Amino acid sequence: AHGDNVKAIFGAGSDLQIYHDGTDSYIKDAASGNLKVITNGNGIYFQSSGGENLARFVVDGDSALYYDNSNKLATTATGINVTGTAEVDTLKFSDNTTQTSAGASTGKAIAMAIVFG
Repeated sequence: AHGDNVKAIFGAGSDLQIYHDGTDSYIKDAASGNLKVITNGNGIYFQSSGGENLARFVVDGDSALYYDNSNKLATTATGINVTGTAEVDTLKFSDNTTQTSAGASTGKAIAMAIVFG
C-alpha cells in the first residue's frame, strides 16, 4: 500500500501517474499522447462506490450519461435520446437552418421540443 501523495509512476518520462493526495484520487496522463481506456469486455461503466450509475459506454451499442442514477442522455442507432429538458442556445438542422431560443417558433422547433420532451 502506498501512502498519501505517493505516486505510482509508469514510463521513462513519468508519463502515467496514479496517486491520492489525501483528499482526491488521480489517474494522470502526463505525456503528449492520449489516455486510452480499452476493454475486451462488453463496455466501460463508471459508477459511484455505492453502485450509482454515472456513465455507460457499451461496445457496439449505446452510451449513456446519468444524473442522480437516472439516464438523461443516451446514444441510439439513429441519434440520441434525451430524458428531461434539453436547454440549447441554438439548434442547427441538417438543411443548415437554425432556430435560436429568441427566434420565432417553426415546425422544426416544435418537432424538436416534442423529441426532447
